[in-house]
Amino acid sequence: MRYPTNNRIVIPEHIPFGGADPNAKYGRHAGDDSANPCGAEVFAPANGTVTSYTKGQYTGNVVEIFDGQNYLHVFHLKYVAVGPNEQVNEGQLIGLVGTTGLSTGCHLHFGVARKSIPQVNSFNDFLDPLEYIKEGGNMPGTPGQIDKAIKGILGREPTAEELQNPDYKNLGLLVDTLWANGGSQRYAESQTSPEYVKVTDLYIKKI
Repeated sequence: MRYPTNNRIVIPEHIPFGGADPNAKYGRHAGDDSANPCGAEVFAPANGTVTSYTKGQYTGNVVEIFDGQNYLHVFHLKYVAVGPNEQVNEGQLIGLVGTTGLSTGCHLHFGVARKSIPQVNSFNDFLDPLEYIKEGGNMPGTPGQIDKAIKGILGREPTAEELQNPDYKNLGLLVDTLWANGGSQRYAESQTSPEYVKVTDLYIKKI
């Protein structure tokens, strides 16, 4: 897994993931921006399937790729080199940096979401893209990692009966939400939050 451009160039007025952003739909910056010049090559950050190519009023030209777990998207492209349902490989050229949509200059916006962009309905649907790359797509809160997190809470493998308990999945959703709200905060630190402790205690008592 890689960053979509060969170089990530920090914008001087950069708003980090989760930072307050008055121009963002949900009031918080839901991705990472890189000040690459217009025309710079943009590559697929992972193997996957192009789920959509859209032209949005705010996002400009967008390419979205489903990597088997989450949806990776790049905004404001000048040129798009792939189409819907196309299979792409990590490092494959998918477009060129631009300044389309609500953009004040050439740059790339890279984001990761649990849902396809048209279905996103809150900031909690997004994941920190830099952490996502760092963890190789295996961040807490992603499919397969929720079970691992809950095993950590129990200190053992869950039983078949526990797996059928609806509270098990409800706790999984809590883990998901805590990660999203934490932004780039490490998952281990999120485990110390009062909300996490309260709900996990309730869960363990129920089972």
